[in-house]
Parts: sequence; structure tokens; C-alpha cells
Amino acid sequence: MIHLQCYDYDGAAIPFADDAYVNLTGMCSAFRKQPAHFLRLPTTQAYLAALAADTGLPLQTIEESDVRKSDSTQSSDVRKSHITSALLVTVHGKFADAREQGTWAHPDLAMECARWLSP
Repeated sequence: MIHLQCYDYDGAAIPFADDAYVNLTGMCSAFRKQPAHFLRLPTTQAYLAALAADTGLPLQTIEESDVRKSDSTQSSDVRKSHITSALLVTVHGKFADAREQGTWAHPDLAMECARWLSP
């Protein structure tokens, strides 16, 4: 089961999953930035490649809405297995809880994003 905790940073809710994956959308919005800007940086791309090699997790984003389209009653255990199956996961669509929506990142990548947000 996915257990989400929200950290309030300056009025912005930043969701964390129980496995420490962080919602970059919430994190970046607290600084009026977008995750796509961070993810396009050459330094981020290099970090993602190194992190993928180190963890064995794939780089690509999994479109979580595609996973849920066929069955909106999937258990959260099934959904969690998708959230932690890549370095980046995009959750969107009508089947997702609002707190689950956004771009989720591996904890190490979230730390790199935090350094970018507040150098």
C-alpha cells in the first residue's frame, strides 16, 4: 500500500511515499519552478545515467495513467510497484488520487533537485 506523507514547505504540500520517493512537482512548485526544467539540464541527464547504472533502475518515465486505464480498482500495492520501478514516474489521469499525481523521483534524484532549487 502506498502511504503518502505531505511535508509543508512555505505553504506548498510536498508528498513523499513510504519508500522515500518524492513528488518533484510539489517540490518544484514550492519554488515556482517546474520539474521539466531540472530534468532537461545536461548535468541532470548525466546524473540520471550514473544513478541508473548504480541502481539498475531504468531511466524512462512510466506513464502511470496507462497502467491504471484498464482497471481503476487496482490495489495500491500494484500501483506502488509501478511507482518504484523507475527513477522517474509520471502519475496523471482520472484514476489517480490527486496527491499521487505529478512527477515522482528516486530519493537520490530528489536530493539533486533540491540542490538545484535552493543552491
